[in-house]
Amino acid sequence: MATVNDLPIVVIAYNRPAQLARLLHSIQRSLDILGQRTKVIVSIDSGTPACVEVCRSFPGLDIDVIARPQRVGLKNHVIACGDMLVELGAAMFLEDDLLVTPAALTFATQGLPAARAQKRVAALSLYSFHFNEFAFDWLPRQDVRGDVFYAQTTSSWGQVWWREPWEQFRQWMMQETESRIARASMPTEIKQWPAASWKRMHNAFIAESRLFSMIPNYSFVFNCGSKGSNHVGAQNIAFSELALLPGKTYRIDSLDDAVQLDAFLELITVPDMRQFSFSGVPMCEVDFDIFGKKGHADLKRAYVLTSRCHNREAALASFSASLGNPLAGALLGIEGEGLWLVPASRFDAAAPIYREMRYRRDRIAAIGDAMLVRLAIDAIARKMRPRFLHR
Repeated sequence: MATVNDLPIVVIAYNRPAQLARLLHSIQRSLDILGQRTKVIVSIDSGTPACVEVCRSFPGLDIDVIARPQRVGLKNHVIACGDMLVELGAAMFLEDDLLVTPAALTFATQGLPAARAQKRVAALSLYSFHFNEFAFDWLPRQDVRGDVFYAQTTSSWGQVWWREPWEQFRQWMMQETESRIARASMPTEIKQWPAASWKRMHNAFIAESRLFSMIPNYSFVFNCGSKGSNHVGAQNIAFSELALLPGKTYRIDSLDDAVQLDAFLELITVPDMRQFSFSGVPMCEVDFDIFGKKGHADLKRAYVLTSRCHNREAALASFSASLGNPLAGALLGIEGEGLWLVPASRFDAAAPIYREMRYRRDRIAAIGDAMLVRLAIDAIARKMRPRFLHR
């Protein structure tokens, strides 16, 4: 069985010495708790001297520092670090605004062999997706038997990559990527991310190649909300529950025995899917559009269960979406409003989303906006405080 010693950690840093120190402290603390050691490679864009000094202040860690002489930008930096997999074979990748828990190292070493053994799995995420950032809504919690599920998306908040899928990704990058990103079956929001986003390309690669990330039920990393290239610096509602304590033996189900989500974070399949049906339509013949983000080209099956409003002429049935988990009404056969079962040929991708779902997302967005406002007020207060003290 693989151990923590077998999995090097690659830290992707720039000019945030305080954040880098915080991350390295969490790594050292985690390794001390586990009583193990591993190689830590800190790659510093522009070779910021303060960050180099931070690395030297952790003699208890086996650190190799790569001080890159010129600024390459986040996307190129991440890709350059990923290219280390040619020699490393596999590694954990952490950007410098993260904290890692001791349980992360345990989960990564247990999950990596199972993930690597599956050709359709391209990454192991240390972050659990409880929030759909494209629809600005929380994911319906699935009744997951084991400790993982799978999704056709990628994480930028801590991940484990290994050589073979990375080489596939690099081959994919050598072709014309923009047209492939435009054609990929994934949320429009991803396609509109800036070209400086490595995550945009990696998401498109996974979606177009029909690959998956292995996702834990709970997160093993925490984003501290530091301002960066593609982050505004606010702590936000995308955070999910943390698994803190090591020592657990995780149940790592294979792709075929676990819940699968697509690039929209909608259901593809659940274990024993053929046991379920909606108004006589087998679940395996139904696409899911609970978040209302799909177009006609994104539908692969004969029917779609959608939150977009359809009339009785178009829909075969409608179910209540007001039972907490929006899928509960459809699974239990509770008639009402909120989800419509529609033949794919009659699906109206321009129809309005059910009002209660729109209202909930508006409230969630308001919470996010309030967090940003509070952050701005706190920043102004910190700048003005010395002036008051000197009056």
